[in-house]
Amino acid sequence: MDTICTAKDLMSRQIVTLSPRMNVLEAMDELLRRNATGAPVIERNGLYRGVFSEKCCLSMLTLTVALASQEELPTECNPTVSTFMKRRLFTLDQSADVMDGIGLLLRHRVSGAPVIDNDRNYLGIFSEKSCMDIMIGAFYDQLPTCRVLAYLNTDPDRLIPASMKIWPAAGLFVSARFRRLVVLEQGRLIGLVARRDLLQASRSILKILWNRVRELRREVAPEMADTTLNPLHCETESVAGFMDVNAGTIAEETDLLTMAQIFRDTNFRRLPVLRDGFLQGMVERKDLLKKTYCILEKPCGDAERHGPLHLSALERN
Repeated sequence: MDTICTAKDLMSRQIVTLSPRMNVLEAMDELLRRNATGAPVIERNGLYRGVFSEKCCLSMLTLTVALASQEELPTECNPTVSTFMKRRLFTLDQSADVMDGIGLLLRHRVSGAPVIDNDRNYLGIFSEKSCMDIMIGAFYDQLPTCRVLAYLNTDPDRLIPASMKIWPAAGLFVSARFRRLVVLEQGRLIGLVARRDLLQASRSILKILWNRVRELRREVAPEMADTTLNPLHCETESVAGFMDVNAGTIAEETDLLTMAQIFRDTNFRRLPVLRDGFLQGMVERKDLLKKTYCILEKPCGDAERHGPLHLSALERN
């Protein structure tokens, strides 16, 4: 595989950016509106400060719940995942070739898909992160010919019941760095919950929780008013207070293989490209997959002939 391709060749220059002074709730709405999983945070002059992502939003949400819930939350503020999980989703057949799987992930713009057997039993997740191993293997061993089964993420911690409440699910996203939770019933796949699904479901709930936080503010002692112990602190917090300042960055000359190794070894989905501390663009995992697919001369259009990925309604019997 040709590794001359660099970040400068792949990076997107037209990207969503946020200000460090932007209200954190407005930033969350901006990500949802733009259908973005994260955005670089920059000053007006383009100086890079960090990344504000879905995970940052989830940290803010769990903090809000902790501050607002002095007693058990009302039902409307703590729904089960069954109320917002996706039942219509893409699944990969266990016999799918890895290159067909990559092509179909790209074609349908999904970052991962559950793999099931002929009886619809859940086997694992085939994702963009899984594909980083495939890319690196292709560099050394040329075109891989194995099946998606060899590249599944089978972490049992991502498996949840439909009865799980929204906030424990949010906690799993934050602590385990998953991007999707798999909802099973007797070993069979019945739905998926992505970070975005949870953020969209929780946005309206925040309006109720803010009222609780405001009530608590009246009880705050004067000496706590300007500290992080103030229950209303998170409502007025800026993006700077929640952004990830340790998110990985790369230079314009970083090559394709190095980027693939970074994506494989970390949970980063995007790498801001910097020059002297100033943002030049951004490379996402999907950008690498598209480039790799073209290098291996397996056009995405060919995926229509194979059909290892299916859109199906997973309804409970």
